[in-house]
Amino acid sequence: MSSYYSDGRGRGAQQRNSNVRSSGSGRGTSGRPTGSGSGRSTNRRKKKKSPIGLLLLVLLLVVVIVAGVNYFKSRKEAQTQQQLELEAQQQAEQEDALLNQQIIY
Repeated sequence: MSSYYSDGRGRGAQQRNSNVRSSGSGRGTSGRPTGSGSGRSTNRRKKKKSPIGLLLLVLLLVVVIVAGVNYFKSRKEAQTQQQLELEAQQQAEQEDALLNQQIIY
């Protein structure tokens, strides 16, 4: 079997004869669709999808990325602030220890 369809649409390298009409084309002699084939031609058309769903998905993705970046940025700033406070406290303890000594150098 060299082709899938009788009208030449298939894997084979057959040339379609434009003078010969196939019986499954869905058109009568006047060029209008017949009752039996008109339903098939509408099923083959691709339905146009609205871009709203895709737009909402992209928007949601952007919001999640921005929220994640802000979360990790604020978390890192909090860790840095905590580390600076710890260093300041240790420095203050060292100064207090030096000032409370009874020995004068």
